[in-house]
Amino acid sequence: MSSQAHQPDQTLLAKLCDAIRHRASRTNGHSMPIIIGMLYPILRGWFAYFRSANRSIHHHIDQTVRRCLWAMLAKRRGCPTWGGRHGHNRRPNAFFAGHGFCSLADAHLQYFQSC
Repeated sequence: MSSQAHQPDQTLLAKLCDAIRHRASRTNGHSMPIIIGMLYPILRGWFAYFRSANRSIHHHIDQTVRRCLWAMLAKRRGCPTWGGRHGHNRRPNAFFAGHGFCSLADAHLQYFQSC
């Protein structure tokens, strides 16, 4: 089976992004590791099925998760927006990795290096 057969369409991506936004909403009162733990089964299942998809799709999903988490942290700090231009400086990718977030783009890269 070719890798083109496992490319998700836009409706599946939209459903996944909605599920991410629902679990990592700005008003979620849970701690960061608990929220990442709630997202982990969804992301793991998505990656298991679409692991041969284009890396940019996995990168887009990572961006969506991080953006939701940035927005939640900004709301907790009292900022009215998701963090603006400098959110990535305050909370780099290593910050989320330290709380248990596994990047799908990194997992995709490791998958293809192991083949």
